[in-house]
Amino acid sequence: MCTFIFTSCLYCTVLGQHVDNIQMFCFSNLRECIVNRSVSDDTQSSVLLQVCSTLTSSVARPCWLLRNALVLFVVMDRYAVALCRDSDRLSELLCRTNVLPLGSGAIAGNPFNIDREFLRKELGFSSISLNSIDATGDRDFIAEYLFWASLLMSHLSRLASDVILFCSVEFGFISLDDAYSTGSSLMPQKKNPDSLELVRAMAGRLYGRLTGLMMQIKGLSSGYSKDLQADKEAVFDCHDTVHNVLHILTGIISTLKVNPEAMRNALSPEMLATDLAYYLVRKGVPFRKAHDTAGKAVILAESQHIPLNQMSPEALQHVSPLFDQDVLTVWNFEHSVEQYKTAGGTSRSSVLQQITKLHQWLDFTSKEANVTPG
Repeated sequence: MCTFIFTSCLYCTVLGQHVDNIQMFCFSNLRECIVNRSVSDDTQSSVLLQVCSTLTSSVARPCWLLRNALVLFVVMDRYAVALCRDSDRLSELLCRTNVLPLGSGAIAGNPFNIDREFLRKELGFSSISLNSIDATGDRDFIAEYLFWASLLMSHLSRLASDVILFCSVEFGFISLDDAYSTGSSLMPQKKNPDSLELVRAMAGRLYGRLTGLMMQIKGLSSGYSKDLQADKEAVFDCHDTVHNVLHILTGIISTLKVNPEAMRNALSPEMLATDLAYYLVRKGVPFRKAHDTAGKAVILAESQHIPLNQMSPEALQHVSPLFDQDVLTVWNFEHSVEQYKTAGGTSRSSVLQQITKLHQWLDFTSKEANVTPG
C-alpha cells in the first residue's frame, strides 16, 4: 500500500513537472525564437507568407509536399496550438487524478477509523477515492498519463518530421545548428538531423508503453493483482523520455536558422492555379466548374510550353470568356496570401491575430501555474 501511495504522489509530482515543461516549451522558445522573429522582419515574413499560401494551395505538386510545405512560422504556430491543447489536457488530467487512495487498505478499506479527509488535506490531494476495491486496482491515472504523453509525442514527432523535411537539401528552408546534427559516415558534405530523427523514434516507444499497460490491465479481476507492479517502469520511462525530448526540441527550435531566399526560389506560377479558379468564382462560376476551367488553363499553358502566369488574357479566353484584363492581378503571391483573411487563415493580419491569442493563453496559463515565460 505504501508503494501505491508513493506511486500516486510521485505521479502527481511528475504531472506538475510536465505542466511546467510543456508550457515553457510551447512558447518560451518556439514563440519568441520563431514566430516573433519572423514577424518582425517584413521581408522575411512576406516571403514566408507567400510560401504558405502558394505551396498549400498548389495542385501541381505531390500530395506529400502539399501536406508539409507550410510557411515556417505558421507551422510553428500550428504546433503551438497543438501544444496548447497538450498543456490544457495535462492540467485537466492532474485535476482528475489528484485523488488520495490512502485508507483503502489491501482491498476492503481500514478498520481503525482513520480520518481520510485529514490525510487528504495533510498530503495535498483534492479528494479521496470513493471505493476501496476500485482504488487498489485502478490504474486509470497511469493509462491516462501514458495516453497524454503518447499524444504529445505524436505532435512533437510530426513537428520533427516537418523540420527534417524543411532542412533537407531538396527544400533548404531552414538550417539546423551543428549542436543538433551530425555528419554522414559516408558523405562529408551531408548534415544529418539525427536529433530530430531520434525524437520521432521516441513516439513509437511511448506508444508501446501505452499498449503494454493496456494489455496488462485488460483481463484483471477486481482488486489488486501483482501484474500492476509492472506499471511503474512505464511511468518512469515515459516521464524521462518526454522530459528529454522537450529539452532537445527547445534547443533545436531556438537555434535553427531560416533561409527566406530558398523559400522565395521555391515559388512557381503553377501554384497560383487555384487563385485562377477563385477569380472565376468571384465572377459567379460554381467552384466545381471554376476548378475544371483552371485545370484546362494549366493544360493549355503546358501545351504551349509557357509558364501559366505568362498566358495572355486573350489566350485564357479560349478556355473561358469570363477571363478579362484584370486576370493579370491573379499572378501575385502577396495577393494570394492576403486573400485568406478569415480567422485561422494565413494572411498576415490573421496570423498576427493567432499569435496575439497565443500570447494571451501563455500569459494566463503561466500565471495559473506560476511559470515565468521565457
